[in-house]
Amino acid sequence: MEGMKGAIRCCVKPGRALPAVAACFFIFAGAQASPPPTYNVIDLGTLGGTSSQALGVNNSGQIVGYAVTSNNQQHAAFWANSGSPASDLGTLGGTFGEALGINASGEIVGDAKIPADAHDDAAAWTNSSSGAVNLGSLGGIDGGAQGINGLGQIVGYANTSNADTHATFWANTSSSAIDLGTLGGDSSEAFGINGSGQIVGDADTISNYSHAAFWANSGSAPLDLGTLGGNFSDAFAVNGLGQIVGDAYTAGNTAYHATLWTNSTSGPIDLGTLGGAYGQALGINATGQIVGTASTSNGTFRAAFWANGTNAAVDLNTLIPTNSGWLLQQADAINDSGEIVGFGTIGGNTHAFALVTGSVQSISAPKYVSIWIASTNVFLAFPTLSNAFYDVQCTADLVPASWSTIASNIAGTGGVITNTNVGGATVSRRFYQIGAHF
Repeated sequence: MEGMKGAIRCCVKPGRALPAVAACFFIFAGAQASPPPTYNVIDLGTLGGTSSQALGVNNSGQIVGYAVTSNNQQHAAFWANSGSPASDLGTLGGTFGEALGINASGEIVGDAKIPADAHDDAAAWTNSSSGAVNLGSLGGIDGGAQGINGLGQIVGYANTSNADTHATFWANTSSSAIDLGTLGGDSSEAFGINGSGQIVGDADTISNYSHAAFWANSGSAPLDLGTLGGNFSDAFAVNGLGQIVGDAYTAGNTAYHATLWTNSTSGPIDLGTLGGAYGQALGINATGQIVGTASTSNGTFRAAFWANGTNAAVDLNTLIPTNSGWLLQQADAINDSGEIVGFGTIGGNTHAFALVTGSVQSISAPKYVSIWIASTNVFLAFPTLSNAFYDVQCTADLVPASWSTIASNIAGTGGVITNTNVGGATVSRRFYQIGAHF
């Protein structure tokens, strides 16, 4: 529901003496439009199962992630845009796959299980209709590809012959894996790469504390980006300006906060949280807008947005239509148009979402509402537009008003629609409002 845009309200006081069908007292106000929401939230759905997650989006609005199938397998998934259904990208022969990154050409990277689910390998898809290609490892048996740039250069991780996990670079889908090394410790991992070939991730120090790391290119040694006073940090994404985002532990290692590095030689900037102890910045676009997740004062995680490195975190749940039914938990990526993808819960299930701007239009409330009672039910009839959706809400009192949604996303037909509030006439007083949105 788009913030009950163009809402029209009416009140019915059924009383006990009303006949089965009767005219009833009602009032309605003119259009009382709420301020338009910043984002329209779109449910990206699944592959027939109960859950999904969106992990990457390119500047064309193509989205990748994973979705559960009808037989309860998790497969890499692709959405041609926020309005299209999920496409199954498949696996490497096993039952599991996920897509973590997509570039401007539609090349996709991720990881997937091989036959018999023996292990995960780094995987790539040259497009949404190609099969998965196994990128290979560093002599071990596990790996994953997590980022790809416009040149088709890929980064991620792979196991070495002695089973250590190292940050890895592939020049393209047919090249051999290159070990990017560590900061002196055992392990490392690469998460993102920009168009200049700059790479970010994390790597163990000689003390085996994992620190955010930066590689100027695939042939350079990693640079330690530091922390916020604690022992650990991570770098998850880098934009074309070399701005890096991730998380870092604060002094005492009791909390980690979303973190920004304006470049590879700058100190970390604490982006904070949503009032809790934890936060992660997971994506950054060309204009410096940042998305991620952060905890609130009660410990729950919410999808978060930072307009830039100097702005406080904003809960994305406050920037979508009220009563949408969504709890946005994590924003994983943002493209240069400001489209955001991630996951949240709706109807008790975890689903991938897309947040888009500029698609919410202002429309007028219905010109009139007819309302009547039959038996114990209340009926509301109102004219609709064929390209709009309508929500019906009710409350027992307007001061303070606490609206409950009794019908949502009713598709307009261009004609008059009648909605039935079953049992609505059994209460002493009830106010109704109807909101319209595209």
